[in-house]
Amino acid sequence: MEKKATVYLNFCEESNKDRVYFRLKADHPLRSKVTGQAWLEFQADQGRWEMDYSDHSLQLLRQLCLPDSLLNTYYLNREPVTYSSGCQVLKPESDKQAGGQGMGLPTLWAMPILHEGCTLIKYSFSYSKPIYRLLKAQSFLKWNESYRCFVGNNDSSDFKVLIRELRGIALLNFRKGIEIRDMELLQQYQAQWDKGGHRKSCRVDFLEMMQARNYSERTLVTYKKMIERFINDPRWLDRDMGEVTVSDINRYHEEWSSRGGSAASIHQSVNALRLYVAHLGRGKLVLSDISRPKKEKVLPKVLSKEEVKALLKASEVNEKHYLILMLLYGGGLGIGELIRLKKGDLEIDRKMVRVLQGKGKKDRYTLLPLSILDRLKRYLAAADVKEYVFSGQFGGMYSSSSIQQFIRKYAGAAGIRKQVNPHMLRHSFATHLLEGGTDLRYIQQLLGHNSSKTTEVYTHVSSKHLGQIVSPGDLLDS
Repeated sequence: MEKKATVYLNFCEESNKDRVYFRLKADHPLRSKVTGQAWLEFQADQGRWEMDYSDHSLQLLRQLCLPDSLLNTYYLNREPVTYSSGCQVLKPESDKQAGGQGMGLPTLWAMPILHEGCTLIKYSFSYSKPIYRLLKAQSFLKWNESYRCFVGNNDSSDFKVLIRELRGIALLNFRKGIEIRDMELLQQYQAQWDKGGHRKSCRVDFLEMMQARNYSERTLVTYKKMIERFINDPRWLDRDMGEVTVSDINRYHEEWSSRGGSAASIHQSVNALRLYVAHLGRGKLVLSDISRPKKEKVLPKVLSKEEVKALLKASEVNEKHYLILMLLYGGGLGIGELIRLKKGDLEIDRKMVRVLQGKGKKDRYTLLPLSILDRLKRYLAAADVKEYVFSGQFGGMYSSSSIQQFIRKYAGAAGIRKQVNPHMLRHSFATHLLEGGTDLRYIQQLLGHNSSKTTEVYTHVSSKHLGQIVSPGDLLDS
């Protein structure tokens, strides 16, 4: 029997189930039938057809599919997935590691789901008899007929068992949303991608100390990476940290700098190693003798007001995306602050946004643009927001990588030739406030900067006063 082409329906927005969409390949038989259908709307920028989610529209689409295609509505009826709130998965920088123990092995994906009010983990993989047999033998996993896969609890001890048992068979890989707070698990998880079998790891008690001191997850991951880069240098791979001297550390950083290492990365390495050595309490290192490279003076990259307007106009095709961009620019929020924003943090009557544990682990208030208040209220009501203002496709925090992707897309559509990223909108917020006459002290407060020197960098970017200076080259004929 000849296999029929399939049309897969999905919600345009998981939080708003009034609209659905589908995509068609160039040779799909339905392509010749969709043109001119008044109840279908083609979104050229996203390459998909959208329609109202109603019995009438579904019936029309089913009739259109006959006799060449099948309509699949699985994604409209599947169990909603929940992502644990907090931090993102702490994993290697890339899922495509160039070598190591996991090279060429299949992947066992662990994904959080909400089942009957409880968060469980479902495991999926391209069929492999060894993986199937191994999972079947685990007492903490059960086969679930509804999901057609193995399901278990969100338990770090279970993950450790799987990583150990899967060695040489498959890699355990976490989908976004699984939060790793067990530092021993983090070490074992990341070790799956290590090159060779003799790589030294940062001590677990050091990572636990950083957790206890409330270091951010990003700082924790960065320091771990910097420490492991140092302790796996061939020159002292077999030496104890107590035998490493200040001269060793300084020479290591000097050589790194000579190979083109950035001053920012080397500063992070110095900070990480100083904290690590202090935690170990070994050796006779005088930490203040560890030298730092001269800090590079790099001015922040900003967009002009015209470029911001063009970017926002391009995003009008998606209400959620437009509001995200307006809060990044109009409130000067960092991307991490925005995705953690909850409904209670929006003080609409005061036209303020409360940022909890934002820049520098401090609470602060920033601006809520008056121009989006009505649209924001309608969005909150339509999306039935209960926790995060902007939730992901399956609940939980919105993905920061998704924001980066659609910003690049809208920048291209707006004809902006710069490499636009979310933080440029925060820089633009500060620069445009300064150009508008706002006192630097207020900008410092809105951004959450500890030092006014950090905020003063925007005086070098602002074109308000620089643009009024006449170049000597223009005075030659006067």
